[in-house]
Amino acid sequence: MSQLITYWEYMRKAEETKNTLDAIPTASLQTITNTAQGAIKNPRNIMGVIVDGRIVGTVSKRYRLVQHKDAFAPIFNGLHQTATPYEFSLFQTDTKAMLNVFVDEIKENGSGIKLGFKAINSINGETAINYAMAANSITTTLEIVGYRLVCQNGMKIRVPLDQAEFMKLEKVERVRELIRMAAKILHLGTEEAIKQKMEAVQYVTEAISLLKEPIALMIQKAKNKMVTEQEIKLMVAKYIGKRMSKKIIERFAMEDQSLWGAYCAVTYISSHDCTIPTMNGLLNSSAIMLEEELFPKKKA
Repeated sequence: MSQLITYWEYMRKAEETKNTLDAIPTASLQTITNTAQGAIKNPRNIMGVIVDGRIVGTVSKRYRLVQHKDAFAPIFNGLHQTATPYEFSLFQTDTKAMLNVFVDEIKENGSGIKLGFKAINSINGETAINYAMAANSITTTLEIVGYRLVCQNGMKIRVPLDQAEFMKLEKVERVRELIRMAAKILHLGTEEAIKQKMEAVQYVTEAISLLKEPIALMIQKAKNKMVTEQEIKLMVAKYIGKRMSKKIIERFAMEDQSLWGAYCAVTYISSHDCTIPTMNGLLNSSAIMLEEELFPKKKA
């Protein structure tokens, strides 16, 4: 059962990195014949993924298990080598760990919003370590993770790369190049692969610094777009759904009556009153809402 989380309790300073990584439960692979779903059809080719004495997944015998600690360590090593100041948060389910690393900050109403990137690792073969970013010749948005200090809540912001009012073409191309280089990192293994991961952190950090000004301009544009009581109800119905609508609308009454206030109302509820899966869903929905309301798609 996923438990309720309070986002800021998981924020960590750089000096807490080692203790946090050491505290992540270690997974192991063991031969098994049964799971909660019943007997395994071909146990000779299947291994159970064990965490804290529980079977949390099954993989083939050829699967190479990479502990979350080992997957994330090169990221922190890269930050340390370049003396990059950072803070981080770490969320973990039975089979997956999600790391948010904050490396920059923009000011907002006398406080600030930390900006960073997300890394994901799984221990059941679902995904290799990745930075949850992609950029190519047709990519039009990049997703950045954030943390709003004044309300202590997490957020995701989808930054448009095709909006000339926010980013010049040469900056867009540099961001795409940096993210492409970061995406070439290997899963783990050789010393060279680990070096590539450390280099990838530098690419991502530079990309975020280039996106800092466009994000600030997006926020200002969202603050300038007023939202009525009727409009917030329609937006919540369109992007979020009924289940969380009452809480979000009540929270919106405490925020600026703008698109930015509507976005912050959703991210606040997602970070303070949700399970981890619901939190991720709401953060994704809020990012889409902000992007589409700021940059409505033209009808064909």
